[in-house]
Amino acid sequence: MSNLQEKITNHSDVFVFGCGNVGSYIYEQLISDKISATVRFCDNYAQISRFPDVEVLRPENAFNEYPDALFIVSSIIHFTPMHKQLKDIGVPEENIVAEWIETKSRLLVRQSISVLPYHLVEHCNLKCAGCLHFSNVAEEKFADLVEFKEVFGRFVELLGSRYDGGLHIFGGEPLLHPQIEEFLTAARELLPTGGWITIITNGIQLKDMPESFWVACARYKAELCLSGYPIDIDIPKIQKLAKTYDVRVSISSRDERAWSQYVLDLDGNQEIKRSFSLCENANERFILKGRYLYPCSVTACIEHFNKAFGRELSLCNEDYLDILSDITAQDILNFIATPVPFCRYCNRDKLKLGERWRLSTCDISEYLE
Repeated sequence: MSNLQEKITNHSDVFVFGCGNVGSYIYEQLISDKISATVRFCDNYAQISRFPDVEVLRPENAFNEYPDALFIVSSIIHFTPMHKQLKDIGVPEENIVAEWIETKSRLLVRQSISVLPYHLVEHCNLKCAGCLHFSNVAEEKFADLVEFKEVFGRFVELLGSRYDGGLHIFGGEPLLHPQIEEFLTAARELLPTGGWITIITNGIQLKDMPESFWVACARYKAELCLSGYPIDIDIPKIQKLAKTYDVRVSISSRDERAWSQYVLDLDGNQEIKRSFSLCENANERFILKGRYLYPCSVTACIEHFNKAFGRELSLCNEDYLDILSDITAQDILNFIATPVPFCRYCNRDKLKLGERWRLSTCDISEYLE
């Protein structure tokens, strides 16, 4: 963040390009650092919800009105095209910050949790290179329904009004679970009133799902979100099926070079707090798997990496939180905002942005520099 602050001293206006979670973290950090520049957002959709009092302009309008402003690219998914977009509308390269930003805002303890990601299946029918759930090398394994009812019920009880009721079901590929309909039934029974369910899927299995699955999605108001991988699936057929059963389907929008490659430090020599502050998963993409809450999918699923490649990237008690133990809602909120010892294995300085999606060769090189 220090390099960014040095650049900001030469600008009276700063635009964070992107109103999503990453952009919000960067904005919070800039404001907490009490920089002298005026900070605004620019976004292709010119809308924002987390900071309703902050001005949001379209990128071209922001540049026209503030031609000397500094623009900070804040999306990991659309990183490369957003950088190009700014250059195409005339923003000088020296006025663009296109690098991953370290922000201490991720250490701020949130007041509530809006969405809980739940890990339903370990393996996958699409083996993506560098999968951060290690589903490309994982053996077949499914979540237990009885355990889910106990653990998720306990989570809902603990958080109470500090849980907004969103549940993301994913894996691996969640549609491979033979009891997915029963999980939807249990989730709807346990969720707070108004809670929503989203199944994150690659979509390959959708056209072969039985009618009972579509009926369950409609009955329990579970929407489907297709991950947006550049693979050959029959989108029109899927949309037709969903419309027939009145099930909402969305497709994640991803550009051609919208993927990233994480680099692991097998020796665990990274500075823990800095790795956490540089991580887009930190305090955002925690995950419930079995009875434990993990800060990210890498910690939750590292067992598959270790087994596949004969490594011993070890977890300790501080790397996860037992939901069935004697804890409080505040313990959960504190945990997801706290760097864990396992962060020492993630080399955030070597993160590769703007990568093309490809199938895995199940080789350890997919996780190394």
